[in-house]
Amino acid sequence: MFQFRKGAAITLAALCMLSPLAAGCNNDSSSNTVPESTEYVVPVPAPEDRISESVKGAVVDAQVGKPAEYNNTEKQEKLQVEVEAVKALDKFTNKNENKTEILFVEMNLTNNSGKVLDLSYLTHFSTDVDGTVTDVGHSALANSQATKYYANTGRKLVHQQVAAGEKISFVVALEVPSERKGLKLIYTPYKYYSNDTIDFEIKPEDIQHIAG
Repeated sequence: MFQFRKGAAITLAALCMLSPLAAGCNNDSSSNTVPESTEYVVPVPAPEDRISESVKGAVVDAQVGKPAEYNNTEKQEKLQVEVEAVKALDKFTNKNENKTEILFVEMNLTNNSGKVLDLSYLTHFSTDVDGTVTDVGHSALANSQATKYYANTGRKLVHQQVAAGEKISFVVALEVPSERKGLKLIYTPYKYYSNDTIDFEIKPEDIQHIAG
């Protein structure tokens, strides 16, 4: 269902077009270099029978550090998801004219349903910053830095299918305004077929600051 492709050169070109601070676009800093093994993905188009965005979905309110449960008994859709930690990469905070910061959201998910679950940072996540909702996954800077930071760990940017009963750990990378009043990470587990969401409120005290 998902299309995986590898290619550092093409990836780098795409990053340069998408972000002025993206890896390799600034010769003054070697810290932005994209690892040669960087894997980029292309999301599949939305299905023709997708649910209308005007259909209101149910919302599960969630907090950092506390597992959230989603259970649609009618469709036999059930999962548990948790934001385990949120880390701010301080060396990039307010380094561009938009005054943004890079956040790494470390998550765990267990697919408790009897069917395969699609899960992608490009499709299933968005942010709500002071009431403005934006899709996650399109910050070249955030994605490249997450790939670098988690290269030798068991986590990575998620773009896969999760088997029934399977538990996985992954990371979602965000680039958000550093000056804000509120932030939520919105997870839509059955995107295109249901507008139900799990909304994680991320408070300033939830964020760990790292040098990177």
